[in-house]
Amino acid sequence: MLKDLPCQLVEKETYKLLDMDEDLLIDTPTSKGEIRNPDDDGLLVEMPEVEVNENDPNIIKVIGVGGGGGNAVANMYKSNIEGVRFLVCNSDSKALHDSPISHRVQLGPGLGAGGKPEFGRKLAEENIEAIRGMFDDQTKMVFISAGMGGGTGTGAAPIIARESMKRGILTIGIVTIPFLFEMRKRIDLALDGVECMANEVDALLVINNERLRQIYPDLTLLNGFKKADDTLTKAVKSIVEIITMHGRINLDFRDVETCLKGGGVAVMSSGFGVGQNRVMKAIEEALNSPLINDRDIFRSKSLRIAIFGPPDESGFGILTSEIDEVDKFMSNFNRDVDAKYGLSEDASLGESVKVTILASGFKTYAGQEEEIVVHSPLTAEQQDEVQRLSIRREVAYQGAEKRRSYRRVYIFEDSDLDDEILVSMIENNDVLNRTEIDMRKFREESLRYKEEILN
Repeated sequence: MLKDLPCQLVEKETYKLLDMDEDLLIDTPTSKGEIRNPDDDGLLVEMPEVEVNENDPNIIKVIGVGGGGGNAVANMYKSNIEGVRFLVCNSDSKALHDSPISHRVQLGPGLGAGGKPEFGRKLAEENIEAIRGMFDDQTKMVFISAGMGGGTGTGAAPIIARESMKRGILTIGIVTIPFLFEMRKRIDLALDGVECMANEVDALLVINNERLRQIYPDLTLLNGFKKADDTLTKAVKSIVEIITMHGRINLDFRDVETCLKGGGVAVMSSGFGVGQNRVMKAIEEALNSPLINDRDIFRSKSLRIAIFGPPDESGFGILTSEIDEVDKFMSNFNRDVDAKYGLSEDASLGESVKVTILASGFKTYAGQEEEIVVHSPLTAEQQDEVQRLSIRREVAYQGAEKRRSYRRVYIFEDSDLDDEILVSMIENNDVLNRTEIDMRKFREESLRYKEEILN
Protein backbone atom coordinates (compact mmCIF):
# COMPACT_ATOMS: atom_id res chain seq x y z
CA MET A 1 0.00 0.00 0.00
CA LEU A 2 1.11 3.56 -0.73
CA LYS A 3 0.64 4.67 2.86
CA ASP A 4 3.19 2.06 3.98
CA LEU A 5 5.94 3.47 1.71
CA PRO A 6 8.38 6.24 2.66
CA CYS A 7 7.34 9.61 1.25
CA GLN A 8 9.22 12.82 0.63
CA LEU A 9 8.21 16.45 0.15
CA VAL A 10 9.13 17.77 -3.27
CA GLU A 11 8.44 20.71 -5.56
CA LYS A 12 5.24 20.55 -7.64
CA GLU A 13 6.10 17.69 -9.97
CA THR A 14 5.69 13.94 -10.36
CA TYR A 15 7.82 12.02 -7.89
CA LYS A 16 8.62 8.50 -9.04
CA LEU A 17 9.53 6.02 -6.35
CA LEU A 18 10.76 2.56 -7.34
CA ASP A 19 10.08 0.07 -4.57
CA MET A 20 12.49 -2.79 -5.29
CA ASP A 21 10.79 -5.14 -2.85
CA GLU A 22 7.31 -4.99 -4.43
CA ASP A 23 8.43 -3.97 -7.94
CA LEU A 24 5.96 -1.10 -7.99
CA LEU A 25 6.46 2.16 -9.83
CA ILE A 26 4.26 4.78 -8.22
CA ASP A 27 3.51 8.25 -9.56
CA THR A 28 2.38 10.57 -6.76
CA PRO A 29 1.53 14.14 -7.87
CA THR A 30 2.38 16.50 -5.03
CA SER A 31 2.90 20.15 -4.31
CA LYS A 32 5.38 21.57 -1.82
CA GLY A 33 4.31 21.01 1.79
CA GLU A 34 1.48 18.64 0.77
CA ILE A 35 1.04 14.94 0.15
CA ARG A 36 -1.95 13.01 -1.08
CA ASN A 37 -3.80 10.77 1.33
CA PRO A 38 -5.01 7.79 -0.73
CA ASP A 39 -7.77 7.05 1.76
CA ASP A 40 -9.42 10.49 1.45
CA ASP A 41 -10.44 10.44 -2.20
CA GLY A 42 -7.82 12.90 -3.39
CA LEU A 43 -8.01 15.31 -0.45
CA LEU A 44 -4.76 17.09 0.37
CA VAL A 45 -3.35 16.93 3.88
CA GLU A 46 -1.20 19.82 5.18
CA MET A 47 2.27 18.65 6.25
CA PRO A 48 4.49 20.54 8.70
CA GLU A 49 7.64 22.10 7.28
CA VAL A 50 10.84 20.14 7.83
CA GLU A 51 13.36 21.92 10.05
CA VAL A 52 16.89 21.43 8.69
CA ASN A 53 19.89 21.41 10.99
CA GLU A 54 22.74 22.36 8.67
CA ASN A 55 25.29 20.66 10.92
CA ASP A 56 23.44 17.32 10.81
CA PRO A 57 25.20 14.80 8.52
CA ASN A 58 21.77 13.65 7.34
CA ILE A 59 21.87 16.64 5.01
CA ILE A 60 24.52 14.72 3.00
CA LYS A 61 23.42 12.26 0.33
CA VAL A 62 25.82 9.98 -1.57
CA ILE A 63 24.67 8.71 -4.97
CA GLY A 64 26.44 5.92 -6.85
CA VAL A 65 25.75 5.99 -10.60
CA GLY A 66 26.40 3.00 -12.84
CA GLY A 67 28.44 -0.07 -11.95
CA GLY A 68 31.62 1.62 -10.71
CA GLY A 69 29.78 4.29 -8.77
CA GLY A 70 27.44 1.73 -7.25
CA ASN A 71 30.36 -0.43 -6.08
CA ALA A 72 32.15 2.56 -4.54
CA VAL A 73 29.06 3.69 -2.63
CA ALA A 74 28.32 0.13 -1.46
CA ASN A 75 31.84 -0.03 -0.01
CA MET A 76 31.27 3.25 1.79
CA TYR A 77 27.86 2.11 3.05
CA LYS A 78 29.54 -0.91 4.69
CA SER A 79 31.93 1.39 6.57
CA ASN A 80 28.97 2.63 8.67
CA ILE A 81 29.31 6.39 8.36
CA GLU A 82 26.52 7.59 10.63
CA GLY A 83 23.78 9.85 9.34
CA VAL A 84 24.80 9.96 5.66
CA ARG A 85 22.08 8.82 3.27
CA PHE A 86 22.90 6.50 0.35
CA LEU A 87 21.29 5.89 -3.01
CA VAL A 88 22.27 3.93 -6.12
CA CYS A 89 21.14 4.62 -9.67
CA ASN A 90 21.70 2.29 -12.60
CA SER A 91 20.28 1.13 -15.91
CA ASP A 92 21.19 -2.47 -15.02
CA SER A 93 18.49 -4.04 -12.84
CA LYS A 94 20.79 -6.94 -11.84
CA ALA A 95 23.34 -4.54 -10.34
CA LEU A 96 20.59 -2.73 -8.44
CA HIS A 97 19.21 -5.99 -7.11
CA ASP A 98 22.66 -7.03 -5.84
CA SER A 99 23.32 -3.71 -4.08
CA PRO A 100 23.16 -3.64 -0.25
CA ILE A 101 21.67 -0.14 -0.48
CA SER A 102 17.89 -0.09 -0.20
CA HIS A 103 17.23 3.26 -1.93
CA ARG A 104 17.54 2.57 -5.67
CA VAL A 105 16.54 4.26 -8.89
CA GLN A 106 16.38 2.28 -12.12
CA LEU A 107 16.84 4.08 -15.43
CA GLY A 108 14.94 2.48 -18.29
CA PRO A 109 13.88 -1.19 -18.59
CA GLY A 110 16.89 -2.49 -16.64
CA LEU A 111 18.92 -3.85 -19.56
CA GLY A 112 21.93 -1.56 -19.17
CA ALA A 113 23.41 1.11 -21.44
CA GLY A 114 25.67 -1.06 -23.56
CA GLY A 115 28.77 0.93 -22.69
CA LYS A 116 27.44 3.90 -24.65
CA PRO A 117 27.45 7.21 -22.76
CA GLU A 118 24.95 8.75 -25.18
CA PHE A 119 22.50 5.97 -24.31
CA GLY A 120 23.07 6.44 -20.59
CA ARG A 121 22.43 10.18 -21.06
CA LYS A 122 19.23 9.44 -23.01
CA LEU A 123 17.93 7.10 -20.30
CA ALA A 124 18.63 9.75 -17.68
CA GLU A 125 16.74 12.43 -19.60
CA GLU A 126 13.81 10.07 -20.18
CA ASN A 127 13.65 9.37 -16.43
CA ILE A 128 14.30 12.93 -15.31
CA GLU A 129 11.39 12.98 -12.85
CA ALA A 130 12.77 9.91 -11.07
CA ILE A 131 16.13 11.66 -10.86
CA ARG A 132 14.57 14.82 -9.44
CA GLY A 133 12.87 12.63 -6.86
CA MET A 134 16.29 11.69 -5.47
CA PHE A 135 16.53 15.11 -3.80
CA ASP A 136 14.43 16.53 -0.99
CA ASP A 137 14.32 19.72 1.06
CA GLN A 138 16.65 18.22 3.66
CA THR A 139 19.43 17.53 1.13
CA LYS A 140 22.07 20.25 1.28
CA MET A 141 25.10 18.39 -0.07
CA VAL A 142 25.41 15.58 -2.62
CA PHE A 143 28.35 13.38 -3.57
CA ILE A 144 27.93 11.76 -6.99
CA SER A 145 30.26 8.84 -7.65
CA ALA A 146 30.71 7.24 -11.08
CA GLY A 147 33.22 5.34 -13.15
CA MET A 148 34.02 7.19 -16.38
CA GLY A 149 34.35 5.34 -19.69
CA GLY A 150 31.23 3.18 -19.60
CA GLY A 151 27.61 3.91 -20.45
CA THR A 152 25.47 4.70 -17.41
CA GLY A 153 28.02 6.44 -15.18
CA THR A 154 29.55 8.51 -17.96
CA GLY A 155 26.24 9.49 -19.49
CA ALA A 156 23.86 9.76 -16.54
CA ALA A 157 26.07 11.16 -13.76
CA PRO A 158 26.35 14.66 -15.31
CA ILE A 159 22.56 14.77 -15.72
CA ILE A 160 22.07 13.87 -12.05
CA ALA A 161 24.64 16.50 -11.07
CA ARG A 162 22.86 19.10 -13.20
CA GLU A 163 19.55 18.46 -11.44
CA SER A 164 21.25 18.65 -8.04
CA MET A 165 22.84 22.00 -8.93
CA LYS A 166 19.48 23.35 -10.12
CA ARG A 167 18.15 22.86 -6.60
CA GLY A 168 21.02 24.86 -5.14
CA ILE A 169 22.56 21.78 -3.51
CA LEU A 170 26.34 21.74 -2.94
CA THR A 171 27.32 19.11 -5.51
CA ILE A 172 30.61 17.18 -5.44
CA GLY A 173 31.62 14.71 -8.14
CA ILE A 174 34.02 11.81 -7.48
CA VAL A 175 34.89 9.89 -10.64
CA THR A 176 37.40 7.29 -11.76
CA ILE A 177 39.25 7.13 -15.08
CA PRO A 178 40.39 3.85 -16.72
CA PHE A 179 43.62 1.90 -16.76
CA LEU A 180 45.89 2.59 -19.73
CA PHE A 181 45.45 -0.99 -20.97
CA GLU A 182 41.81 -0.14 -21.67
CA MET A 183 43.15 1.87 -24.63
CA ARG A 184 42.59 5.34 -25.97
CA LYS A 185 39.01 5.01 -27.19
CA ARG A 186 37.72 4.20 -23.72
CA ILE A 187 40.09 6.71 -22.09
CA ASP A 188 38.85 9.46 -24.39
CA LEU A 189 35.22 8.54 -23.63
CA ALA A 190 36.09 8.72 -19.93
CA LEU A 191 37.79 12.09 -20.24
CA ASP A 192 34.82 13.40 -22.23
CA GLY A 193 32.70 12.32 -19.27
CA VAL A 194 35.04 14.03 -16.82
CA GLU A 195 34.74 17.28 -18.75
CA CYS A 196 30.93 16.99 -18.81
CA MET A 197 30.93 16.25 -15.09
CA ALA A 198 33.24 19.17 -14.32
CA ASN A 199 30.73 21.52 -15.96
CA GLU A 200 27.87 20.29 -13.74
CA VAL A 201 29.40 20.19 -10.24
CA ASP A 202 30.79 22.60 -7.68
CA ALA A 203 33.92 20.53 -7.14
CA LEU A 204 35.40 17.40 -8.71
CA LEU A 205 37.77 14.68 -7.49
CA VAL A 206 39.33 12.46 -10.16
CA ILE A 207 40.66 9.04 -9.13
CA ASN A 208 43.12 7.52 -11.63
CA ASN A 209 42.92 3.71 -11.78
CA GLU A 210 46.27 3.55 -13.60
CA ARG A 211 48.01 4.70 -10.45
CA LEU A 212 46.65 1.64 -8.63
CA ARG A 213 49.21 -0.44 -10.54
CA GLN A 214 52.03 1.96 -9.76
CA ILE A 215 51.36 2.51 -6.07
CA TYR A 216 49.89 -0.85 -5.01
CA PRO A 217 51.56 -3.38 -7.36
CA ASP A 218 51.40 -6.22 -4.80
CA LEU A 219 47.69 -5.89 -4.07
CA THR A 220 45.13 -8.09 -5.74
CA LEU A 221 43.13 -6.24 -8.36
CA LEU A 222 39.96 -6.29 -6.25
CA ASN A 223 41.79 -4.89 -3.23
CA GLY A 224 43.28 -2.26 -5.52
CA PHE A 225 39.77 -1.21 -6.53
CA LYS A 226 38.88 -1.08 -2.85
CA LYS A 227 41.71 1.42 -2.33
CA ALA A 228 40.04 3.66 -4.89
CA ASP A 229 36.68 3.20 -3.17
CA ASP A 230 38.29 4.11 0.16
CA THR A 231 39.17 7.52 -1.29
CA LEU A 232 35.45 8.29 -1.56
CA THR A 233 34.87 7.04 1.98
CA LYS A 234 37.66 9.20 3.38
CA ALA A 235 36.38 12.26 1.50
CA VAL A 236 32.85 11.93 2.88
CA LYS A 237 34.10 11.17 6.39
CA SER A 238 36.19 14.33 6.23
CA ILE A 239 33.11 16.41 5.48
CA VAL A 240 31.07 14.75 8.23
CA GLU A 241 33.84 15.35 10.79
CA ILE A 242 33.93 19.03 9.98
CA ILE A 243 30.21 19.74 10.04
CA THR A 244 29.69 17.79 13.29
CA MET A 245 32.78 19.00 15.20
CA HIS A 246 32.25 20.52 18.66
CA GLY A 247 35.47 22.21 19.62
CA ARG A 248 37.18 25.30 20.89
CA ILE A 249 37.14 26.70 17.35
CA ASN A 250 34.45 25.19 15.14
CA LEU A 251 33.99 24.79 11.43
CA ASP A 252 30.48 24.13 10.10
CA PHE A 253 28.55 23.29 6.95
CA ARG A 254 28.61 26.87 5.68
CA ASP A 255 32.41 26.86 5.96
CA VAL A 256 32.47 23.71 3.83
CA GLU A 257 30.04 25.22 1.36
CA THR A 258 32.06 28.44 1.03
CA CYS A 259 35.21 26.43 0.36
CA LEU A 260 33.79 24.05 -2.23
CA LYS A 261 31.04 26.06 -3.97
CA GLY A 262 32.23 26.55 -7.53
CA GLY A 263 35.71 25.44 -6.50
CA GLY A 264 36.57 23.24 -9.48
CA VAL A 265 39.14 20.53 -8.66
CA ALA A 266 39.19 19.65 -4.95
CA VAL A 267 41.01 17.63 -2.32
CA MET A 268 39.33 16.42 0.85
CA SER A 269 41.05 13.98 3.17
CA SER A 270 42.26 13.25 6.71
CA GLY A 271 45.56 12.10 8.16
CA PHE A 272 47.02 11.02 11.50
CA GLY A 273 50.37 11.73 13.14
CA VAL A 274 52.10 10.59 16.31
CA GLY A 275 55.42 11.37 17.97
CA GLN A 276 57.78 14.11 16.91
CA ASN A 277 56.37 16.50 14.29
CA ARG A 278 53.01 14.72 14.60
CA VAL A 279 51.01 17.66 13.24
CA MET A 280 53.08 17.83 10.06
CA LYS A 281 52.92 14.03 9.72
CA ALA A 282 49.12 14.25 9.90
CA ILE A 283 49.07 17.00 7.28
CA GLU A 284 51.31 15.02 4.94
CA GLU A 285 49.19 11.89 5.32
CA ALA A 286 46.04 13.88 4.59
CA LEU A 287 47.61 15.16 1.38
CA ASN A 288 48.95 11.74 0.42
CA SER A 289 45.93 10.61 -1.58
CA PRO A 290 47.85 9.09 -4.48
CA LEU A 291 44.72 8.09 -6.36
CA ILE A 292 43.55 11.69 -6.63
CA ASN A 293 44.90 12.87 -9.95
CA ASP A 294 45.74 16.50 -9.17
CA ARG A 295 47.04 17.45 -5.73
CA ASP A 296 48.79 20.79 -6.23
CA ILE A 297 46.79 22.33 -3.41
CA PHE A 298 49.23 25.15 -2.73
CA ARG A 299 47.64 26.95 -5.67
CA SER A 300 44.19 26.58 -4.14
CA LYS A 301 41.94 29.57 -3.63
CA SER A 302 40.05 28.22 -0.63
CA LEU A 303 41.19 26.05 2.28
CA ARG A 304 39.67 24.60 5.44
CA ILE A 305 41.82 22.75 7.97
CA ALA A 306 40.39 21.01 11.06
CA ILE A 307 42.83 19.91 13.78
CA PHE A 308 41.81 17.26 16.32
CA GLY A 309 44.02 16.54 19.33
CA PRO A 310 43.89 14.65 22.64
CA PRO A 311 42.41 16.51 25.64
CA ASP A 312 44.85 18.59 27.67
CA GLU A 313 44.23 16.46 30.77
CA SER A 314 45.61 13.43 28.90
CA GLY A 315 49.05 15.02 28.88
CA PHE A 316 49.18 14.87 25.09
CA GLY A 317 47.27 18.02 24.17
CA ILE A 318 48.45 20.06 21.19
CA LEU A 319 51.19 22.50 22.21
CA THR A 320 51.37 26.06 20.99
CA SER A 321 54.80 25.24 19.58
CA GLU A 322 53.24 22.55 17.39
CA ILE A 323 51.23 25.22 15.61
CA ASP A 324 54.57 26.17 14.02
CA GLU A 325 54.07 23.09 11.83
CA VAL A 326 50.71 24.45 10.68
CA ASP A 327 52.34 27.82 10.04
CA LYS A 328 55.04 26.13 7.95
CA PHE A 329 52.36 24.36 5.91
CA MET A 330 50.36 27.55 5.42
CA SER A 331 53.45 29.47 4.27
CA ASN A 332 53.27 27.54 0.97
CA PHE A 333 49.96 29.19 0.05
CA ASN A 334 49.24 32.50 -1.60
CA ARG A 335 48.62 35.12 1.07
CA ASP A 336 45.20 35.84 -0.42
CA VAL A 337 43.93 32.27 -0.01
CA ASP A 338 40.54 32.06 1.74
CA ALA A 339 41.62 30.00 4.77
CA LYS A 340 39.93 29.03 8.01
CA TYR A 341 40.78 26.47 10.67
CA GLY A 342 39.03 24.61 13.45
CA LEU A 343 40.38 23.04 16.66
CA SER A 344 38.74 20.30 18.69
CA GLU A 345 39.58 17.68 21.32
CA ASP A 346 39.08 13.95 20.72
CA ALA A 347 39.77 11.59 23.63
CA SER A 348 39.91 8.57 21.28
CA LEU A 349 43.13 9.81 19.65
CA GLY A 350 45.47 8.71 22.48
CA GLU A 351 48.80 10.39 21.71
CA SER A 352 47.95 11.12 18.07
CA VAL A 353 46.58 14.15 16.28
CA LYS A 354 44.28 14.15 13.27
CA VAL A 355 44.14 16.79 10.56
CA THR A 356 41.33 17.11 8.04
CA ILE A 357 41.95 19.24 4.96
CA LEU A 358 39.56 20.63 2.36
CA ALA A 359 41.00 22.60 -0.54
CA SER A 360 39.55 23.72 -3.85
CA GLY A 361 40.04 26.07 -6.73
CA PHE A 362 43.67 25.21 -7.42
CA LYS A 363 43.19 24.31 -11.06
CA THR A 364 40.55 23.53 -13.62
CA TYR A 365 40.67 19.91 -14.79
CA ALA A 366 42.35 20.24 -18.19
CA GLY A 367 43.94 23.66 -17.92
CA GLN A 368 47.56 22.53 -18.07
CA GLU A 369 49.69 22.82 -21.17
CA GLU A 370 52.03 19.99 -22.06
CA GLU A 371 54.12 18.88 -24.99
CA ILE A 372 52.08 18.66 -28.18
CA VAL A 373 52.55 15.55 -30.30
CA VAL A 374 50.80 15.16 -33.66
CA HIS A 375 50.78 13.06 -36.79
CA SER A 376 51.73 14.65 -40.09
CA PRO A 377 50.43 15.55 -42.56
CA LEU A 378 47.20 16.83 -40.99
CA THR A 379 44.96 19.77 -41.63
CA ALA A 380 45.12 22.62 -39.13
CA GLU A 381 41.79 21.54 -37.61
CA GLN A 382 42.95 17.93 -37.30
CA GLN A 383 46.19 19.06 -35.68
CA ASP A 384 44.23 21.12 -33.15
CA GLU A 385 42.01 18.16 -32.25
CA VAL A 386 44.90 15.69 -31.94
CA GLN A 387 46.79 18.19 -29.82
CA ARG A 388 43.78 18.76 -27.58
CA LEU A 389 43.28 15.03 -26.97
CA SER A 390 47.00 14.48 -26.42
CA ILE A 391 47.19 17.30 -23.88
CA ARG A 392 44.13 15.99 -22.09
CA ARG A 393 45.53 12.46 -21.78
CA GLU A 394 48.88 13.79 -20.62
CA VAL A 395 47.18 15.90 -17.94
CA ALA A 396 44.97 13.02 -16.82
CA TYR A 397 47.75 10.42 -16.68
CA GLN A 398 50.63 12.79 -15.86
CA GLY A 399 53.01 11.34 -18.41
CA ALA A 400 52.27 7.68 -17.62
CA GLU A 401 51.07 7.01 -21.14
CA LYS A 402 53.96 5.79 -23.32
CA ARG A 403 54.79 8.27 -26.03
CA ARG A 404 55.41 7.07 -29.55
CA SER A 405 57.93 8.55 -31.97
CA TYR A 406 55.62 10.60 -34.14
CA ARG A 407 57.06 13.28 -36.35
CA ARG A 408 56.43 16.68 -34.75
CA VAL A 409 55.08 19.51 -36.83
CA TYR A 410 55.69 23.16 -35.90
CA ILE A 411 54.16 26.05 -37.77
CA PHE A 412 56.55 29.03 -37.96
CA GLU A 413 55.33 32.55 -38.41
CA ASP A 414 57.10 34.97 -40.75
CA SER A 415 58.34 36.92 -37.74
CA ASP A 416 59.99 33.75 -36.40
CA LEU A 417 62.05 33.31 -39.58
CA ASP A 418 63.17 36.94 -39.43
CA ASP A 419 64.27 36.56 -35.81
CA GLU A 420 68.01 35.79 -35.96
CA ILE A 421 68.23 35.05 -32.24
CA LEU A 422 65.35 32.58 -32.37
CA VAL A 423 66.73 30.89 -35.49
CA SER A 424 70.13 30.53 -33.81
CA MET A 425 68.57 28.87 -30.76
CA ILE A 426 66.63 26.45 -32.95
CA GLU A 427 69.70 25.51 -34.99
CA ASN A 428 71.66 24.74 -31.81
CA ASN A 429 68.92 22.43 -30.50
CA ASP A 430 68.75 18.76 -31.52
CA VAL A 431 65.85 18.46 -33.94
CA LEU A 432 64.98 14.92 -32.77
CA ASN A 433 64.61 16.01 -29.15
CA ARG A 434 63.04 19.41 -29.79
CA THR A 435 59.59 19.84 -28.26
CA GLU A 436 56.85 22.44 -28.41
CA ILE A 437 57.84 23.43 -24.88
CA ASP A 438 61.35 24.18 -26.18
CA MET A 439 59.87 26.33 -28.93
CA ARG A 440 57.91 28.39 -26.43
CA LYS A 441 61.03 28.86 -24.30
CA PHE A 442 63.07 29.95 -27.34
CA ARG A 443 60.49 32.58 -28.24
CA GLU A 444 60.36 33.85 -24.64
CA GLU A 445 64.15 34.03 -24.37
CA SER A 446 64.45 35.83 -27.70
CA LEU A 447 61.85 38.39 -26.65
CA ARG A 448 63.53 38.90 -23.26
CA TYR A 449 66.93 39.37 -24.96
CA LYS A 450 65.52 42.02 -27.30
CA GLU A 451 63.89 43.87 -24.41
CA GLU A 452 67.21 43.95 -22.53
CA ILE A 453 68.96 45.43 -25.59
CA LEU A 454 66.28 48.11 -25.98
CA ASN A 455 66.47 49.05 -22.32
